[in-house]
Amino acid sequence: MRSLAPLVVVLTAVLSGAANAGNPWNLRCASMPAEQSVPAPVRAAARAFFPWTGRAGSNGLRAGPVYLLALSTRTAISRDGDDTDSSGYYLHRALIAVSPAYQGTIVLSGRRLGPAGPRTRLGFSTSGATRCTVNGAVVTCHPQPLTFQTSLRVMPGTGWRIIPTELRIGRTGCYQLQATGSGLRARIPLAVPGHDWGTPGWYQAALPFQSSYREVRSPVDPGELTILEQLSPTVALDALPSEQDGDTDGSPGTRRAHCRADGRLVNCAFIC
Repeated sequence: MRSLAPLVVVLTAVLSGAANAGNPWNLRCASMPAEQSVPAPVRAAARAFFPWTGRAGSNGLRAGPVYLLALSTRTAISRDGDDTDSSGYYLHRALIAVSPAYQGTIVLSGRRLGPAGPRTRLGFSTSGATRCTVNGAVVTCHPQPLTFQTSLRVMPGTGWRIIPTELRIGRTGCYQLQATGSGLRARIPLAVPGHDWGTPGWYQAALPFQSSYREVRSPVDPGELTILEQLSPTVALDALPSEQDGDTDGSPGTRRAHCRADGRLVNCAFIC
């Protein structure tokens, strides 16, 4: 069992100009589109799958009828908090959704762009994903045995098909997921910043904390994640409802956030 206390919620925002050219955390890929809001059935599944993220987990990348929800920001994911397997691959939870507009079989695969080589193909769990729960200030993910393959088959269906999986990632760099089916060839970009496999920094999934604690205060809408303020001109913070602060009357609550730069991303953890 993996417990992330005292983490209440981790949020990801774009940090412009935070890293110099050549910094592996400042990854630039040919295609890095912004995530978009997903349809209501997928939002509901995403909030159940990523219960600590609120609205932030309801955005995804789209190509045709296929959506990928992986808590990315302009395709870039953070591996902070991800498990690794016995071979040193990171296991990153994700949802695949297929619109009712396409009802045929889809096969998903993925690879690192550039020369072929060891660990450059993405793996997909074909047996679901770990289940995560939130209890007060603690996010706990319950491991389960998973089977990984280099492709994921989505069987035909007439409604929304939403598949929980985990991506098995062996290298950092720019990736492309491909969804193929009868009359379908969709591509979704994915970026994995950081030090590459085989270097001392491979197991450093995020940069060390770079900023100090800072108080933030704002009215909080109970039951919803609410944007509070910006720690810098490009970093927005969210907070949990006031009830989590021991304040049950809905009045403004004060939270402390600890943020760390992760290349183009900033992860902010609210401390109880």
